[in-house]
Amino acid sequence: MKPNSVTRFLIPVDTRFQYKPSLPKGYYGSALLFPCAISKADELVGKPIRYAVNLISEAKRGVMGDENRTSVIDFIEVNGRPGFYIDGTYVVSDMSRLRFDNIDFGSGPALFGGVARAGTGPAPGMLTPLVGYKDEEGVEGVLALVSLPLESVDRFRMEVRNEIDSTTWLKPRSAL
Repeated sequence: MKPNSVTRFLIPVDTRFQYKPSLPKGYYGSALLFPCAISKADELVGKPIRYAVNLISEAKRGVMGDENRTSVIDFIEVNGRPGFYIDGTYVVSDMSRLRFDNIDFGSGPALFGGVARAGTGPAPGMLTPLVGYKDEEGVEGVLALVSLPLESVDRFRMEVRNEIDSTTWLKPRSAL
């Protein structure tokens, strides 16, 4: 990716139970908004992960409120559903509260529930699912399934470790 390329970070947000007016009884369709954090590639590479986290937080805060959902619905009604731009786009989908781990099909509780791996689909590496996890000691957490080129893994591990070590208000449990 070129340094001046535009990158987009999408975070699906379920609006099903959060806004007024609520969705009609019996509605089973999608109720997602996709806030988008936008940055140039060189800014993401040259700045700490904290920079990207702040962009994402601002984007998510920007869609909170009944007016935003109504505005998006009105826009789609007038203009049609916009296409999905793949180049430079990365999606993180938080499935950590879906409680897949509570499912029992008769052979005992699930060991894991969620997608089998990251990096699949129409644009491999474009989606990172966040899934709930419980370790052997019963401690719950969230796993981020990330698909990276092999040459990027060490740098990613270092960046995440630096952020964890510099954050004093957290007491993380991490294998990094």
